[in-house]
Amino acid sequence: MSFIAVAAAVVALAGSGQVDTDYSAARNRPWRVGDERELMAGSYTRLFDEIEGWRIWRSESRYGLYCTLVKPARGVAHPKPFGGGAFFDGFPAIRIYSDTLRDGDTHLRWNLLDLWPDPATQEYREVGARFYTSRPDLLADGPEWQDLLSRDGQAIEVHVISWRYPSIDEGRSESTGIISLTGLNLALAKMAECRDS
Repeated sequence: MSFIAVAAAVVALAGSGQVDTDYSAARNRPWRVGDERELMAGSYTRLFDEIEGWRIWRSESRYGLYCTLVKPARGVAHPKPFGGGAFFDGFPAIRIYSDTLRDGDTHLRWNLLDLWPDPATQEYREVGARFYTSRPDLLADGPEWQDLLSRDGQAIEVHVISWRYPSIDEGRSESTGIISLTGLNLALAKMAECRDS
């Protein structure tokens, strides 16, 4: 088969709605809005939309549906989805996600992303302020969440520390950056559409 025929087949597959199942390659190829890939066995992720630098991801498995907003710090490439709402590369970043479990319960949560899952320290502040505000809870219902919502159109400075092996303080990762929250409320509205689609 000639190079042109192979390229045409790849383009046809990309536009056909078929699901890509080469997990490693699927995770690392560039994404376009509408692309869907099987990133882990039985876990499908689609780039639902992109607004003002926010990427809205839709991940579905037999356990439930996850819609996630992700935006990296300025000058950092977008985090890549790993499947099931997890991401790699592109840190620090902010993640806002909604999980709808098969029992019908939906929860809205947010956190800051770093190299290792479940960062030990997640802090943010107004750019130029002296002190950080800690992120004590993942649920999007406390005063920190209301503060974040009020900052649409502004930027925050973030500080995140995570550990590969937290119980023995091994594999420390620390990242800082500035994240623009412009478009946050519009992206949240799109995330609601993602949950309902």
